[in-house]
Amino acid sequence: FRLPGMSNPLLGAFGVLAAVLTHALGALLGAAPEQERRYASALQGGSFRCFDGKADVAPTAVNDNFCDCDDGSDEPGTSACAGIAGAHFYCRNELSTPKFLYASRVRDGICDCCDGSDEAGGKAQCPHTCEAEGKAAQEAREKQRLVLEEGLQLQMKAEGRAQEALANWREEFANLTARVADLEAEATEADKEVKDAKLAKAQSAGTSSTDEGETLVFTDDFEATDALQRWSKAEGGSGHIIPDPKGERGQVMAFKSCTWGGDMFSKQGVNCTLTNRCVISFWSRGALWQGFSCGTKRTEESLVDAHSWLAVPSSSTDFPDREIVIDGALDEWQHHEYEFPSRDAFQMFGSDEVRMSTYPTGLHIMLQTHASTGSCSSTMLDDVAVWRVSNVVKFLDADGDSIEFRLTDTRQVEVHSNGELVLHDIAELRAEDNVLHFGDYSTRLPDEGGAHIQAALRLFRRRRLARDKPATATEPEVSEYAKWALDQDTGATKDSVGKPATEAKAEEHKELSIVDQVLKNATSKLERIQTQLRSIKNERMAAEKKLSRVADGPRFFPLVDSCVKKEIGEHVYEVCFFGSAKQGVTSLGSFTGWNDESK
Repeated sequence: FRLPGMSNPLLGAFGVLAAVLTHALGALLGAAPEQERRYASALQGGSFRCFDGKADVAPTAVNDNFCDCDDGSDEPGTSACAGIAGAHFYCRNELSTPKFLYASRVRDGICDCCDGSDEAGGKAQCPHTCEAEGKAAQEAREKQRLVLEEGLQLQMKAEGRAQEALANWREEFANLTARVADLEAEATEADKEVKDAKLAKAQSAGTSSTDEGETLVFTDDFEATDALQRWSKAEGGSGHIIPDPKGERGQVMAFKSCTWGGDMFSKQGVNCTLTNRCVISFWSRGALWQGFSCGTKRTEESLVDAHSWLAVPSSSTDFPDREIVIDGALDEWQHHEYEFPSRDAFQMFGSDEVRMSTYPTGLHIMLQTHASTGSCSSTMLDDVAVWRVSNVVKFLDADGDSIEFRLTDTRQVEVHSNGELVLHDIAELRAEDNVLHFGDYSTRLPDEGGAHIQAALRLFRRRRLARDKPATATEPEVSEYAKWALDQDTGATKDSVGKPATEAKAEEHKELSIVDQVLKNATSKLERIQTQLRSIKNERMAAEKKLSRVADGPRFFPLVDSCVKKEIGEHVYEVCFFGSAKQGVTSLGSFTGWNDESK
């Protein structure tokens, strides 16, 4: 039978033992001090209400080693309710640190409490070690306190140094900010100078006193934000706009990979024919292919995608009618210029009906790199310009005389002064300041005559580019410029007119117009300022980042720009506070901010 409130008559002895232990210890075994008031009624002979309020049990049911309450609250001092969430045994551990145990550890033969209370009434004999344990814990806490105290003193000293450093950082940041503002203003002014110089160059390209005149029909320096939108990219094409890696030319067009049949095509066409000839000028680096197409897509379909490659790398010998040869082995910027078209027929996919003159809307500039050159990803292009040429350049010199340069049908350059023929075929033309020299003659132009000098030099270059072309269609038609380039490939030391290469290059340099020189100087100035600006901005960013690390106070100042390194096993670990963590060269992550627990 069962007594009221007793789960099992055989366990009644445990209830008696529990009562003995309760009175011997002065409190209910296993109950935490904050729970004792809930057991007061049972200790005085009244009923006990389970903590969850679902049931009332007799006082003898408390700690009788039988689980009467669903929440296990009637058995704080036994293991009867082990496995129920919240069923714990409280070790009072006088003179040491109190703690809770899982109910399953009560009377399991192992002493978990330093006062032995978890094994009271059991078989294990537990020594009372709380005094020694408490003393050791006190010593550990004292040691920790001293360490913390020392740390606080060090922190106070570091904060003192931090205040001084912060003042310097703030001053540095303010100075850098002011420098950035100054450089941005200088960059804006320099950019305006470049734009003015480019405008002057564009205007000079189309300046002439004749009715025909030279007219700029296409130009792209790739500096505009929408520069790439002016070009059509073939399927699989790789043309894109990047800053010049050498830092010499600003924004340029580059190629990521090799292709065939054309990579990039100008959306704008140029109307250039045998009777309406043009000159194209561009700078390139690497092994560029440049030509003209009747459309703006890869050349694949006969009579639809007619095209001609007129500027071809020296390694490609299958284009005898090319206008110029590009030395693809040189990893430096080279200037190219040639007159076109020298024939009406297309090299590929053309016919008697499909010719360059067939397309009144114009020919499209086509560009590519090819696997045969082995330098696709290093090929770049800049400053493309096409202008319709004039065979006459006429102007008034500083003395008021009418000076006229004429390119004849036989590709000779005549000079007329006030209507009178002075020279029938000049062999050279060079400019120094505002003076043009030709043969034994020279003429000074007004200060604003730079555009006329540019036009005269360009007309003379056309003589050098186009003169002495073979008349027969059976022989390769290679321009004088191409011959010079080919001579370079074979190691020759003479240029197209028999002068030493060094002298020829010096002469070519002299032919730079005043407008070109102004543009070159302005561009160099802008690039220099932009380089300084990028450097100063980087310095300011670093200073701003350091200030952000101590935005909440100077306590983290010692960690700024600080790293620690430790060798563990075969690996070396390095942690840079506010930076990155690495295992050797392998990144383990980077600091992005504090989480909530660390604030």
